[in-house]
Amino acid sequence: MEALVTLSKDRDPKTYSESNSLLHSICDFEFVYGLMVLKLILSNTDNLSRYLQGEQMDVITAKKTADAVVKTLSNCRNEESFTLMWSHADIIAQKIKIRNLPSEMPRCLEPDHHADFRALLVRHLLQTAKYHFRITVYYTSIDKVVSELQSRFEGNDQEVLCALGEIVFSRSPSINNIQTVSNFYGVDREML
Repeated sequence: MEALVTLSKDRDPKTYSESNSLLHSICDFEFVYGLMVLKLILSNTDNLSRYLQGEQMDVITAKKTADAVVKTLSNCRNEESFTLMWSHADIIAQKIKIRNLPSEMPRCLEPDHHADFRALLVRHLLQTAKYHFRITVYYTSIDKVVSELQSRFEGNDQEVLCALGEIVFSRSPSINNIQTVSNFYGVDREML
């Protein structure tokens, strides 16, 4: 932001215009809040992403890691986590002078005569904005990532592959894994 503020004072019209435009775009509450949601998601998916791109990888560890990420993100999908993130975004917005509410009240409201109504309107706008961000940004983003991870790491093939991996690599595989592989391949459990 400091670099953009400096550039926005440049005499070159192109530099001035582009830096002002970028500065205006990032000094937006929706942008700040979106970054915070991305931080939540990326900080929880980073280890899984690095593991999946690594040279040494096995499907069992990948599945367990993906399951842990799904569980963690699903646990973040609640009112308490949303409210905490909203408060944090509000603090950041105040530091960089972003307003959460419209900067002007409707002209028909005169501050001295309608203070109670104005306060009610401000609370309503704030609640409407919070509802919008909760439903369309926060919950939707978490739901999309969880859904995508589940579609890639849950399913019959993953379950069978993990069960087979445990049978091959474990000294004492569980009865459930033996049954899963037995059912999938139509092999007698005793042969496994």
